Amino acid sequence: MKYITEMTEEEILKLDQVDLDRMIRYKMAEEGIKILPRPEEPTYREVPGPDLEVFYCGLFDSTYRCGSAEEVRELVKLFEQGTSYTVTNNYSLDLNWAKPGVSEKYSDPRMVQSKMVYSEGLYDSCKEVLTENKGLKSAYDEEMSAYKAALDEASWIREEITDVYREARSNENMRQTMYGRYKEYLSLAEDNREVAVNFLKKAYHEECSDEMLTYIKERHEAEEEEKY
Repeated sequence: MKYITEMTEEEILKLDQVDLDRMIRYKMAEEGIKILPRPEEPTYREVPGPDLEVFYCGLFDSTYRCGSAEEVRELVKLFEQGTSYTVTNNYSLDLNWAKPGVSEKYSDPRMVQSKMVYSEGLYDSCKEVLTENKGLKSAYDEEMSAYKAALDEASWIREEITDVYREARSNENMRQTMYGRYKEYLSLAEDNREVAVNFLKKAYHEECSDEMLTYIKERHEAEEEEKY
């Protein structure tokens, strides 16, 4: 199979996306890179949602969980009932007063939050399904990891083919644009080719390479021949 860097621009412009994809796979095969289909994520067995709401708060750098918000509040009250005590500073004679559960160093004990979790009974009943789903997910992740690794390894091939094709397409678009401008000048110059080309070269001197002017001349002559 002819690689894109070995093709003429005319040949490249005849390629479509199917051709480009096949060329990428062919080059991957030549380079010994795995050609893997994109894995589809499996359908997991339905699992019931958590059925138990627990409440918790942070106290003295620890998290306490209870079965109800009221239990948490009672726990907070126990901490807040502690008497004020003195904290000495080792570097001065000043005394700092502090109270358990109030210091900014700790989480606000009044901030009670909740979270849904599985009760022991429900978890035991769906443990087999959870284990099966976990196995399916693990296998899928492994396949996806191998697929992405192959894509990364072949990234230079896709980039090279895409860049060459885009450059050829860009050159063709420029030729079409310049020929359209030439036709406008030709009409303005009353079909005087020399004048039209001079107009074009003055306005677009950077784009008017010898190759571009040859293309315009040959295309114009071909169109004229078709009239007869």
